[in-house]
Amino acid sequence: LNLIRDSDFWLTKGISMTTHNQLSTAIQCYKQTLLLNQNHYVAMHNLAVCYERLDKISSALKWFKRASQIKP
Repeated sequence: LNLIRDSDFWLTKGISMTTHNQLSTAIQCYKQTLLLNQNHYVAMHNLAVCYERLDKISSALKWFKRASQIKP
C-alpha cells in the first residue's frame, strides 16, 4: 500500500484507523500523508490527537505546534 501516492487516500485511511482506535496504524497513515504533502494541516492535527490519546504528550505538542504554524 505504501506505493499509493495520494495524500487524500492516506488521510482517509488514517481517519478510519483513528475511528477504530488503531492509533499506531493511524499515525503511520498520517505520516505517509505528510510525506506526500508536508503542509497538510489536517494530517498534522490528527497526528497530534493520536499521540495525545497515546499519552505521548511531547510528540502531541510538537505536531499541534506545527499544525498551528500552518493555520494559526
